[in-house]
Amino acid sequence: MSTLKDQNKQYLSDVFKISTAIEDGSRIFEFKNPNEKLIIYDPGLIHTAICKTSISRIDLDNGRFYYRGYPVTEWVKRDFLDIALLLLNEKLCGTEEKHVFYDSIDKYFVLYPEIQSTLDTLPENIHPTDYLSVGFLSLGALSSKCLGPKSNPLEEAAFMIAQGAIITAYYYVSHSHGHWEEPLTKGSYAFRIAKCMHPLEDDTRIEKLAKILNVMMILHAEHGQNCSTAVVRLVESAHGPLYNAISSGIAAFKGFLHGGASQFVSEMYDEILTNNYDIDAYIDKKIANKEPLLGFGQRTYNRILNGLDPRVETMRKILFADDFDFPEVEPYKQIALKMIDRVSNDPYFKKRNITANPDLFNCILFKLFKVPSAMNPVMICLGRVMGWTANYYEQKRDSKLLIRPCDLQKSYLQELEDIYNTY
Repeated sequence: MSTLKDQNKQYLSDVFKISTAIEDGSRIFEFKNPNEKLIIYDPGLIHTAICKTSISRIDLDNGRFYYRGYPVTEWVKRDFLDIALLLLNEKLCGTEEKHVFYDSIDKYFVLYPEIQSTLDTLPENIHPTDYLSVGFLSLGALSSKCLGPKSNPLEEAAFMIAQGAIITAYYYVSHSHGHWEEPLTKGSYAFRIAKCMHPLEDDTRIEKLAKILNVMMILHAEHGQNCSTAVVRLVESAHGPLYNAISSGIAAFKGFLHGGASQFVSEMYDEILTNNYDIDAYIDKKIANKEPLLGFGQRTYNRILNGLDPRVETMRKILFADDFDFPEVEPYKQIALKMIDRVSNDPYFKKRNITANPDLFNCILFKLFKVPSAMNPVMICLGRVMGWTANYYEQKRDSKLLIRPCDLQKSYLQELEDIYNTY
C-alpha cells in the first residue's frame, strides 16, 4: 500500500520534468503537459520562471552578474553600443554588422519635429518617467516613416536607443536651461548624450561625464526578469508592438519599489543634508518605525549570504577613485559611507542580510548631470531600453504563447485554510 509521500512523488514525476539548475542548485519543475489541471500559488512570482533566456544571468552562489555569459563588471570599459549589440545578438558582432548598427544610431540621433511637437504639448509638471513613456508611444506612430516597411530588429533597436536618448535630453533641456542645439554627429554615444543635455558646458567636463554615463548605461542595461522586463515580455506575448512594450516597461519601472527608488534615495540624501540629521539617529528612527532604509536591500541579492550586487562595487570604485574630482558630491559620498558602515555592522540588518543596492550610489553620480531627482529613473532607462528591447525580441523569437497567469478566489483560499486549521 503506497503512502501519501509515495503518491506525491509519483504525481510529481508524472506531471513534471524535474531537473537541477547547474548554476545555483535550484530544482526546476517543467510541465510535461501544459494542460494539466494544476495551479501553483506563487505571489510575486518568486519561484516562477516565465521564460528561458540567454541574455543575462545572476549567479547567486558567487554574487556575480553576466551578460551573454560575460561578467558585466569586466565590460564597463567597453563602449555601451558594443554591449547593446551583444545583448541583441547573443554573440560579439562582426565589423560589418557593427558598422550598420553604429550608422543607424547616427542616423536616428535627431529630434524629429513630430516628436518635439508632441512632447511640447505635455503638461509642464509631468513626471519625467511619464514623459519618456509618452515619447516612446509616439515613436510607434513615427516608426514606419523613419524606418520604412522593411526594417530589421537591429535597425529598430538602434532607432529605439537613439530616440530614447534624444527624448531624455530634450526633457532636461526644456525643463532647465531651454538651450537646445542640434545633436552632434561625432564622438562617443555617451559624450553626445551629455553634450545634448549640456551644450554650453566645457568639453573637458563633458568627457568626464560621458565616461561615467557610459558605465552607468552598461551596468543598468539589463537585470534579469524583474518587474519591468516581465511587463515588456507580457506585452510582446500578446503580439503588442515594441513601442507599446517599452512604454509599458517604463511605466512599471517608475514604481517606488523598482527604478523609481533612485529618485527617493536622492531625496533622502537631500533631506539628511538639509536638516543636518545624525545618521545613526536617522537609521534608529527607521528601525523603530519599521520603515525601509532607502538605498539598501534587493530581493535577489538578499538571498545570498553577505550578498552584494556587483554593480554596487563598480559604482563605489568610480565615486572613490583618486581621479574622481567632483567635490560638489562629496557630502553625499560621506553620508553613503556612514550608512554603509552602520548597516554592515548592525545586527538588525545583518540578520536580514541587507546590503547596499545600486540606488545608494547611482543617484549620487546622476547629481553630476544636474538632473532633478525625479529624472533618475529616466537616466537609468538610457541603458535599460536596450535590455527591454533584447527581451522583447527573444520573447518574440522563442515563444508563441500568450502569457496568461491564473488566479485563486479568496473565498476558496479561505476554505482551504479553514480545512487546514481543523487538523
